[in-house]
Amino acid sequence: MNPKQIVRLASVTFALLLSGGAFAQNTGTLAGRVLDAVSGQPIQAALVSVAGGAFQHTDAAGDYSFAQQPWNPRTYVVATAPGYRPEYRAYAMQVGQTTVRDFDLQPMAMPRLDVTTYPAAGGTVTLTVQGDPGSPVLLVLSNRASVPPIDLTALGVGHVWVAPGRGLLDADLGVVPATGVFTIDLPAPGAPGWVGHLQCIVLEGGAWRLSNGAAVETR
Repeated sequence: MNPKQIVRLASVTFALLLSGGAFAQNTGTLAGRVLDAVSGQPIQAALVSVAGGAFQHTDAAGDYSFAQQPWNPRTYVVATAPGYRPEYRAYAMQVGQTTVRDFDLQPMAMPRLDVTTYPAAGGTVTLTVQGDPGSPVLLVLSNRASVPPIDLTALGVGHVWVAPGRGLLDADLGVVPATGVFTIDLPAPGAPGWVGHLQCIVLEGGAWRLSNGAAVETR
């Protein structure tokens, strides 16, 4: 390496060190805690996301912390957890300081899913789920077969998506009627011994709520 190359390399290295120091000097830390608004207990594994795509899960104490967040006069952080309404918090990221944003998440009742546990092969699986009237209902089905053998085309439901080779199926089943109870009869596979796992997702209050899971086995 000749002297000119050495000088050039030293100049580039020095510039990188300066830029790294400048970056570190123009950042701050965002931290906080996620609690259950009713019980006051910490929510472990709540998902906390900040603008820009960074995310992490809370620890056993409900705490989270994002270091080296760039200066921003106004940005936001979001906290979500299964069974709770998501919450947004606006904040200003101050250089060299720790900004605290705590969350008190409001619990949401889980939609109750009931199904025919042991339908006859070639019969029907009656699915019932509760929700707010007018709420869209989605079905998530998984089984060990490469293609889910439940055919929904004859039911006239909305969009149906099948994951090739994975035994997964998603379908827009409809909306919850005024009674608050959505019911539909699904065609059971024709062979006995088929086992599938069903869940529903109900959109309520701007948030997707996942129901309990239910196993189905044809006899």
